[in-house]
Amino acid sequence: MVPLLRHVPSRNLENVYADRAYISRRNVQHIHDLGACPVIEPKKRLKARSRGHRGYKELLVEYRRDPEEWRRVHEYGKRSLVETVFGMLKVRSGGGLSSRRHKEQRRELLIKVVLHNIQRLNLLECDGR
Repeated sequence: MVPLLRHVPSRNLENVYADRAYISRRNVQHIHDLGACPVIEPKKRLKARSRGHRGYKELLVEYRRDPEEWRRVHEYGKRSLVETVFGMLKVRSGGGLSSRRHKEQRRELLIKVVLHNIQRLNLLECDGR
């Protein structure tokens, strides 16, 4: 996760969402050091020992205080909605892009998203009858 975040301008980061697979002292502290809020739900039996990673301990303490409130405040459920849409796009239009250049890849992805939205609107309209 840390090498990926190095490519993102930190001034644009407010929250960094990830699933439980990415919970580690190093990842959480790196996000914290960038000035963003790490929104990674902790695994059940993690120790709250910081071992020099203050951001990690703060995340665990805040989460353990009231997990439901933590999820509500950080809008953690929205992450799964985004993953659902990405999954639908991959199933319907294939997992990859066939274009080679970046500009054409962006255009191809935009077309796939527009087609997905049209299909969803059509489905909603048909259900409304």
